[in-house]
Amino acid sequence: MKIRTITLGFNGTFPLDPKILLHHSEILEQARAVFEQAGYEVQTIRFASQPWEYYIDEGNKLSHMVSLYDEFCSTSDVEYINIGTTANPERIPDLFEVNHQSQHLFSSALCASNDVINHKACLESAKLIKQLTPLETEGFANLRFAAIFNLKPNCPFFPAAYHDGKVFCFSRSSGT
Repeated sequence: MKIRTITLGFNGTFPLDPKILLHHSEILEQARAVFEQAGYEVQTIRFASQPWEYYIDEGNKLSHMVSLYDEFCSTSDVEYINIGTTANPERIPDLFEVNHQSQHLFSSALCASNDVINHKACLESAKLIKQLTPLETEGFANLRFAAIFNLKPNCPFFPAAYHDGKVFCFSRSSGT
C-alpha cells in the first residue's frame, strides 16, 4: 500500500525561523522512516500552516515568505508547503504571486464555512483561477490553488490543506 502524503500542520511565523522548519522536516523524515519500515511506500512529505494572513499582513512580506519557503523546499526533503487559506476575499488576489513565484507552495480561499457561502470569495477565487490558467501549459498553477467549501483544518489533501493553528499535527493520505 502507498501513503500519498504525510502532512505536518505547523504554525508559520514571520520572519521565518529556519531552525523550526528544519526540526519539523526531521520529524516528517522520522515518520516516513517508520511507515517505510512497516512496508508502506511514502510518496511525499509536506507542511501545511495556519492561514497565512494570521502571520503575514503586507504583500511584500508575503512575497518574501514565498521566497523563503520555496528555498527551503528546494534544499530539503519537504516537497510542498501549503501556506494555508484566506477567508478574506480582498486578500485572494495576493495569492497570484504565491503561484507565480513558486512551484512548491499551495494556497486556498475559504469560500464557504458552516454552510454559509461567501459569494465575494467565490468570485475572487474564480478570477484568480482564470489568471493562473495560462501560467503553465500543464495547468499545474491551478492545481496549487483551491477554492474550498466547508473544509475543516488538518486534512492532508493539497491544495486545500491548512492547519488550525494549535499544536503541530500529522495527517496522512493513503492510496492503492
